[in-house]
Amino acid sequence: CAMMEWLRLTIELLRMTGAAAYAGQIERIAYNALPGAQFPDGFGWTYHSVMNGTRTRTGEFACCSSSGAMAWEEIPRTLYATAGRGVCVNVYAPSAATLDPGGCAVRIEQETAYPFDGKVKLTVHPERATRFSLALRVPEWLEGSAFTLDGGKVNAAPGTYHTVSRVWRKGDTVTIEFPMPVRIAVQTRAYNEKGWYLDG
Repeated sequence: CAMMEWLRLTIELLRMTGAAAYAGQIERIAYNALPGAQFPDGFGWTYHSVMNGTRTRTGEFACCSSSGAMAWEEIPRTLYATAGRGVCVNVYAPSAATLDPGGCAVRIEQETAYPFDGKVKLTVHPERATRFSLALRVPEWLEGSAFTLDGGKVNAAPGTYHTVSRVWRKGDTVTIEFPMPVRIAVQTRAYNEKGWYLDG
């Protein structure tokens, strides 16, 4: 339940602010928290996902069984958004969507094995040749602030959007490749004098 509500809050904050940090949180939930809490049967959920991998199934009628499924339903509508005469790619995942960035419908198709591979291919199909911006989220975990875009090196601040603005025609593509070295994320907890923990 907490994960689902955190996701819904994050989605609303992304809508209100357009800040890439919130899209990054959605990605972490989609690729880390939700799969870590779900049982392989697709129905069971665990309330706590502990580090040793032991899972304890919540009761068959516990709220986790419905909250987990509802959280998954929220993810697809966050992958893309429009802002003015632009399209934002918030989360990288195999997908397709039709949007209207200012008077011309545009279908976007995304081919990728992300997060297992850093290569992402986006193909755009506007109804007619039209100018709009394509804002690509630069993941906050990106080290060195560099990735490749159509074979060329791009330096962009992690946790922001890199914008490609041009006249787009049916079948135009953009290929992104993020470096994907193995990383270990460590979280420590410090307790204050009242026994409350502070995330660090």
